[in-house]
Amino acid sequence: MSITNTADGAPSGALALLINVANPGAIEAQEAAGQAEVVKSDYIPTDMRRNTREQYEALGFVFLGPVEGDDLFQRVTLPAGWGRKATSHAMYSQIVDAQGRERCSVFYKAAYYDRRAHISLEHRYAATAYADSCRRIAPDGTPEVRAIAIDAGAEVWSTTWRPEKIGEDPWAGSDAALAEATAWLDTNHPQWQSDDMAEAWA
Repeated sequence: MSITNTADGAPSGALALLINVANPGAIEAQEAAGQAEVVKSDYIPTDMRRNTREQYEALGFVFLGPVEGDDLFQRVTLPAGWGRKATSHAMYSQIVDAQGRERCSVFYKAAYYDRRAHISLEHRYAATAYADSCRRIAPDGTPEVRAIAIDAGAEVWSTTWRPEKIGEDPWAGSDAALAEATAWLDTNHPQWQSDDMAEAWA
C-alpha cells in the first residue's frame, strides 16, 4: 500500500485556514488516515535521525529505493518476523520484532500544511524519571519522584521514592533518581547504550 502525499496540490495560506475552520476534525482524520497507510505500507521515512542505513541493514532491513514523487519516504523490506502496529497517537506507529517488542518509532504527520516524517531505532533498555508512574504525592502532601529502568517498555527496576524538590532545586530529586537508575543499567546491562543495535538488544 502506498502513502498519500497530502501536500501534493494542497491549498495554502488563507484558503487553507478557511478550509480548516469549515471542516473541524478534518486534520485529525487526515492524520489518522496517514497512520493507517504507514502501518499497511512497506515504507519508512527517509529521515532516519540519529541512525544510519548500515545500522538498519545490520538488523536485516533491505532497502528497495526511494518512493517516486515523495522524498519523505523510502521502500524497505522488514527483517523476518517483524511487523508494524499503530499507537494511540495518530502521528506515531511502531515497527516491532518477532517478540512484539518496539524496535523502531515512526513519526508521520500527514496534515497537508505541515507534512513530515522521521524514524528512529529504539534501544532495548532505558532509564527515566519522567513517566507518569515516576511521580506521586506523599501522604503529607510532598511531591515525590523515583526513576525506573525499562526493558523493552516494561519496568524492571526502580529507585526508592524521594522528594522531588531538594532545597531550592525543583529537579534535584529527579536528577538524583535518574543518575541512580542509569548507574544500575551501566552495571547490569553495560551494552544498553551501544550504537551496535544487535548488541544493545542482547
